Amino acid sequence: METLVLLVFGILVLPGPSFTNSDNLELLAGTLRTRQRAACDDEIVSLACPIGTYISIQVAKYGNMPEGHGCVAGAQLPVNTVLEEGKECLRPNTMQYSLLQTVVEACQKKPQCEFSTKTKPGIVDPCPQAGKFVEVAYKCRPRKYALNIQDYI
Repeated sequence: METLVLLVFGILVLPGPSFTNSDNLELLAGTLRTRQRAACDDEIVSLACPIGTYISIQVAKYGNMPEGHGCVAGAQLPVNTVLEEGKECLRPNTMQYSLLQTVVEACQKKPQCEFSTKTKPGIVDPCPQAGKFVEVAYKCRPRKYALNIQDYI
């Protein structure tokens, strides 16, 4: 018990590597923030983290385009194709998983990356006439922790 008290005291009081460095505080604060990107059909999305950090994907999903999105829906659609009024297009789990897999393969544990929002071949979109809207949430994790407990033991 006494060793633990001395260890905690040493970490908090003694000089050495600590979280008091403003660069470390800024880096750590940035790792708490969730960053988000959204894109339309068939776009390239870029994700990036500050130097010394890497991408940690939290969420990647397809959804319906919200109003005022600025996307041009249905550029490749046949003329007179209209989505039924009030119909909600839910993307199946296979489609959602495919997107997540694409994003993780391209970005996970990298400082920056790019990926296409285009659906992989073989994946069937139940509502091809409705534009897809891709949303990705990620965090920037530090490559090294500023505090190494082994330095104090």
